[in-house]
Amino acid sequence: MIHVKIENMNLLSKIFLVPDELLTNKEGLLFIDKLYQKSINFIIMSQTQNYTYWQKMIPFLKEKQFYNSTKAALSYILRKNTKAKVNYFGTNKIREEIYNYGMTIDISRPDYLLIGRKSFIAEEDVTNVIYNVQMGAKLISLDSRKIQDKDGYLVYGASSLAYMFAYMCDCKIYPFGLDTKSFQKELLSFMHIEPQNVCRICTNLESETSITREFGMTSVFFTKHREINFLNINKEQYADYIVDSLAGIFK
Repeated sequence: MIHVKIENMNLLSKIFLVPDELLTNKEGLLFIDKLYQKSINFIIMSQTQNYTYWQKMIPFLKEKQFYNSTKAALSYILRKNTKAKVNYFGTNKIREEIYNYGMTIDISRPDYLLIGRKSFIAEEDVTNVIYNVQMGAKLISLDSRKIQDKDGYLVYGASSLAYMFAYMCDCKIYPFGLDTKSFQKELLSFMHIEPQNVCRICTNLESETSITREFGMTSVFFTKHREINFLNINKEQYADYIVDSLAGIFK
């Protein structure tokens, strides 16, 4: 099934934004391979992995074809304060990105605290977050997911964790997950390309397609082979294209 709302548009002439959640199976990897074989520009977006991880999975992937939420947050921070110090809560992948940007990690008095996700949270971890915020650190969430799938079980998501910290500390949070305006703005700046030349693959009608529309990009909603009730969707959330398989984009 392919629904086309905008006619006479050469979709394949655009640069594709592809969330890496779609690349965890054969269909997604075949889609990226076909983009590469057809010389169609693309950028893989992530809020959990770094370039090193995906370059091992996709040998032809170049660094300029990858962008994650940590890079977006660090780009935002450096524009605000070139001497900013940061700390992080999460995996070492966040630390690697911080070092790649040449930024200073300060565990006691950071200007910003990047919140990812850890499988095990010790009381000391929570105490350190609270202390950093008390010392003036601003909280940045790197992941939009409220819940996550882990080994077939639904568990708390990184976004829920970040907002829990914000609630405890009675402070504002700066969201940089894939479905946020902040991430999209930084990504467009990184790409140096006009929004009308961009096509974003979306998997969430409630958040991603509305942001795509707001920035003037083309949206393709991938149903991931699910039954979707489109009767309750308002026009702000409506995608330009709807496909039930990634291969449908090439038809």
